Amino acid sequence: MDYNWQSLWTCLISTLKFVVSYESTLISKGHNVFQFYSKIVVIFNIFITYGDTFLPSPESYDYLYYDIMRMRQVFDNLLTLRKY
Repeated sequence: MDYNWQSLWTCLISTLKFVVSYESTLISKGHNVFQFYSKIVVIFNIFITYGDTFLPSPESYDYLYYDIMRMRQVFDNLLTLRKY
């Protein structure tokens, strides 16, 4: 598949960062943020587990890991929120 996968990962991480930042407001308005978090994590898990089969190059797979590590604070914040 010829697609700019790095922009997808950046978009998903940015969206996750936004929702984590405004979690209490979203929950108070009746949104199910846990379901949203789960969907994004499943997408990342699919790419981590099976990405080497459909990504165009090993470099694309490497960029996925690079972006996850570069933005690990977002995932750490998500983990911190879930421990209450």
